[in-house]
Amino acid sequence: MKVIWTKRSLETYLKIIDFLKIQWTKKEIRNFVILTNDTIISLIKNPFIFQCFDDNINIRRGFVHKHISLFYKVNQENDTIELLVFWDNRQNPENLNF
Repeated sequence: MKVIWTKRSLETYLKIIDFLKIQWTKKEIRNFVILTNDTIISLIKNPFIFQCFDDNINIRRGFVHKHISLFYKVNQENDTIELLVFWDNRQNPENLNF
């Protein structure tokens, strides 16, 4: 399967990296990048590994880290995984929209 990064997924990913640069060390940044890559590799191998989000059959929620979720869609017709947004789980979930 091909992975597609949406504009929003890239923006939210980079926002997390920027936060880590301010608050943490290069080691934590490296660990986050590795966890993200591992999660994406898992999605490629098994795109349905994570459950559907909030009864929405099209959107799934994967966990990159205990504080960070990755929301994505699987399109079997196009053989793609569309990354939608990286989400800090400590945020208000009412602000999450797709």
